[in-house]
Amino acid sequence: MMNEQRTTKSGTSAQIRKKGILMLNKDQLNEEEPHFQAERKGDNKLFCTSCSGFYSSKTFYKHNRECNQESKPSGVPVENLSSAPNQLFEADILSRIHNDAIGKVVKNDPTILCIGRRLYDNIKRKVDLEQESRRSVMADMRLLGRLYIAFRDHQPSTSAACLFARNNFETLELAIQEITCNQRQTDREEPIKYGTKYKIYYLLRNSAMILKGTHRSKLNDAAAQEIDYFLEILKLNHSSIFGDATYAINKTRSEKLRTPEQMPEERDVAVLRNHIKHQIQQQTSMSSLTTVNFVNLRNALCARLTLFNGRRGNEASRMTLDHWRDAKSKRWLHDEQIQELDFLETKLVEDHLICFLRGKGGKQVPVLIPSDCRDGMEKLCDPETRRASGVDNNKFLFASTGQSANHVEGWHCIAELCNEAGVADATLLTATKQRHRISTKYAALDLSTADRELFYAHMGHREIVNKNTYQHPLAVKSIVKVGKRLREFDQGKLKMNVSLIVIYQFVFRTRSSICTIQFSTIQFSTSSRNWKCEYWLVISQKLHCIRAFLAHEKCFLCFSE
Repeated sequence: MMNEQRTTKSGTSAQIRKKGILMLNKDQLNEEEPHFQAERKGDNKLFCTSCSGFYSSKTFYKHNRECNQESKPSGVPVENLSSAPNQLFEADILSRIHNDAIGKVVKNDPTILCIGRRLYDNIKRKVDLEQESRRSVMADMRLLGRLYIAFRDHQPSTSAACLFARNNFETLELAIQEITCNQRQTDREEPIKYGTKYKIYYLLRNSAMILKGTHRSKLNDAAAQEIDYFLEILKLNHSSIFGDATYAINKTRSEKLRTPEQMPEERDVAVLRNHIKHQIQQQTSMSSLTTVNFVNLRNALCARLTLFNGRRGNEASRMTLDHWRDAKSKRWLHDEQIQELDFLETKLVEDHLICFLRGKGGKQVPVLIPSDCRDGMEKLCDPETRRASGVDNNKFLFASTGQSANHVEGWHCIAELCNEAGVADATLLTATKQRHRISTKYAALDLSTADRELFYAHMGHREIVNKNTYQHPLAVKSIVKVGKRLREFDQGKLKMNVSLIVIYQFVFRTRSSICTIQFSTIQFSTSSRNWKCEYWLVISQKLHCIRAFLAHEKCFLCFSE
């Protein structure tokens, strides 16, 4: 009884102490030289987003293990706290931005913070994409910070709001040219960073819309009207400032990235595939996995599913434990449809599992799991293995270790395995290049429209995207099929053919049965009245050839065994 009272009293005292330190540190934020307090002495102090306590950065990892809150604790530098802090934004975004010159501008400029918070509010609802969305917000805020620093070099200013003033548009243009100039240009690189320049336009436009809405909500219509004027000028000058970036990106996408030299060698693909399968088999055969073994197996399985399915770099890596359970229980398969399949198709269904993930643009894309991955996936899901590797509280199947709540990067797994396998050129064996390779090979096949639509649905894009972005031009097929006819046209040898739908029915007797053959779509040349049709068929497990001729309006039937 006494122990319980002491525990309750100790907990109450800790809460009072944390609340007092929080109030003191909030008051210190308004001081020119603040002196922050914490539970323990230390130079750099972090704020725990779960229990609202302050701890030294050197000892925060101990508190991270001991904090008994349901949400995972995150440490926010105390200088990043505001008087009315948005704790999630500060923990997920501000605390992760490097504290360099650009980072200090981003963390202290009110305009960039306002834009960053709104961008974060828009993406934090994407639960499955929280890791990628967080990095997107951080990258956008840092790009605005770079642009603002370049702007200040030409025109002194106290806030990034000057970027969105119409009277400063010429200075803004100079700043854009400065940060998009490739100062470390090599022989293979362009003098301008077209990707960065292309991104700046949409970042400025979206940021201006955010500021406009903020001014409207505060009844500051004059400032909102100024943002409207800025957007008009930005749209008017789009072609003159950003037109070269749009042209260069489209040209690179349609020409450089689709040449055969950008496709990986089939030899390298086979070497990497064999290495990945060997790695999976080797790690799966172990009775228990250490953290190093867990990482090796995780990377191999993530790379295997990404390359096998032609998925984008971070699609398969977002697979959760629930996705694996759905695949293992065959939740997406209909028993009635399986019963209608033939033997080979049934065997194919038995050898593969399937789950569906959220892809680009919110589309639901499938991930096929081949049989050589099943045992390894079971190993990754084992509670004891995950607990020993420090991922027991992580919802992702391909989880990052070290008590992280994130998943691994698919492109990083592939790059690491390429180096281990000794691939000649690892830059040609990426998730994107594999999508180009698969799309090109599939386009060269003679398939029905329905089969092609299934393939486009699997890849998560439309036919026009597959043709104009992913698949390489079918140069050989164009020469063989189209070039042949063009040469005949050029030499005047090709004559027009006429097709008639003529149906003839022949009844003939074999040694075993009476067969009826129906001929249709018999072609003849305009220069000849001889029709010919040939059919091969199997009768009584023997191959027979049926030939029909029509000469001078008389029909002849030739039958041979």
